[in-house]
Amino acid sequence: MFERYPESSRRALLLAKGTALAADARSIDAEHLLAGALEVWPGAGSRREKILRRLGLIVPRELPEQTSPEIPFSAVVQRLLNSAMMRADRLGHHRIRPEHLLLALLEDATCTPSSLLQEAGLEPEMLLQSAARDALADDSPLSYRAYLEVKISRE
Repeated sequence: MFERYPESSRRALLLAKGTALAADARSIDAEHLLAGALEVWPGAGSRREKILRRLGLIVPRELPEQTSPEIPFSAVVQRLLNSAMMRADRLGHHRIRPEHLLLALLEDATCTPSSLLQEAGLEPEMLLQSAARDALADDSPLSYRAYLEVKISRE
C-alpha cells in the first residue's frame, strides 16, 4: 500500500502512529499525521515546536517497535492520504513525500491542522517548491504541466 512512499514519508507515518499511541488514541488522526510529517520535513524549522505545543502532542524520538499494538488510520487520515496521492499525481511526482502530506493537511479546511499550518505561516508554495526540488533529485521527471504549476504559483 505504501510502495510510493519514500523512507521519509514512511517514517512520518510511523511517527504519527507513535504519537497516537503516546496520546492513548484509538486511531491515527490528522493531528498525529501532522506531527509525524512536520518531524521529518526539513523545512518545518521552528514551526514544528510551536504547532506541537498548540496540539499538546509529543512526538516520540524513536519509532514504535514492530510489536507495538496496531492502530488504524481514522477516516479523515485515509482521506488525507488519498488527497496527498492525488496531489503528487497532479504534480507528476511518483513518490508521495512529507510535503504532499502537509499539502493535503493544509488544503483540508475541515481539519484542525489546516488552520494551525496557516497560522504558522506555512504556504502551499513552500511545500510545492520543496516537493519539486526533491522530485528532481530522486523521482521520475516532473511533467511540463507540473513545472508550470510550480512556476505559476511563484508568480
